[in-house]
Amino acid sequence: MTTESFQTPATRARRGMELRAVLTAFTVTALAAIAVVGAVSLWSAHKADLAATQTFVAMDVTADILPPPMYLIEMRLVLSQGLEETPPLNQVGS
Repeated sequence: MTTESFQTPATRARRGMELRAVLTAFTVTALAAIAVVGAVSLWSAHKADLAATQTFVAMDVTADILPPPMYLIEMRLVLSQGLEETPPLNQVGS
């Protein structure tokens, strides 16, 4: 005979309650972990957004301070010379 056949209904009910308590504790722990992961994700997304905004502002300030690249200046010079026809037109395209 097995030991389960000698258990009273009260003992079986108590084991059922223990299982229910364990499952409830596991569920609460899992939900708390999901909430923590979600909160950390939202916080890190906010911090990344702030860092990206700060980076773009810094790039705009740098672009406002620095002169344009040399190739843009040279292109404008060649175009203005072409319009003024300072060099012959066949040399302007090169």
